[in-house]
Amino acid sequence: MTATPSHPHAAMTHPHASDPNPPDPGSPAAPEPGSASAHHPAASAEPAGSRTGSAAGRLRAAAADNLMVAIFGPMIVLLLGYSLYTTNDRFDDISNDFAAVNDRFTDISNDFAAVNDRFTALEASIDRRFAAQDAKIAELDDGFDEINLKLTVLIAALNMTGEVDAALAGQVIATVPSAASIPPP
Repeated sequence: MTATPSHPHAAMTHPHASDPNPPDPGSPAAPEPGSASAHHPAASAEPAGSRTGSAAGRLRAAAADNLMVAIFGPMIVLLLGYSLYTTNDRFDDISNDFAAVNDRFTDISNDFAAVNDRFTALEASIDRRFAAQDAKIAELDDGFDEINLKLTVLIAALNMTGEVDAALAGQVIATVPSAASIPPP
């Protein structure tokens, strides 16, 4: 014959039914009477200032309870880290592109400065050529004035103003004076 226990098994009773003060969910669980930590309380006790050990224990317990979180949680963290890395990498690429565009604008600005210098040199060259042409025209004007004076002296020496006036009016001169009749100047 087997004896039947007078009290139910501990796993089959509700914890609140037999304990007037239920355990706090944030406090560490009491060790089982048959476990090794029940005999050695220092083996399972955590340091008073350390919260990482209890957090790690809770994380292990949560991972054991929910395998999906344990597998996909780190994957999500890795994907978020990768997306942040690629975003920073893209920002670096954009920054490099802006630097390249800035360099191009600097090159264009330098090209405009070179073109401006060329225009300045061209204007100076044109001014020098105009000055040279003005000097030649002034020289020709002086030559025309000299020729005009010589023609005036010649006309006065010939005393043939009527024929000269007719020639200037476009009339044909009827008689051409001979070289013998023109006095030397």
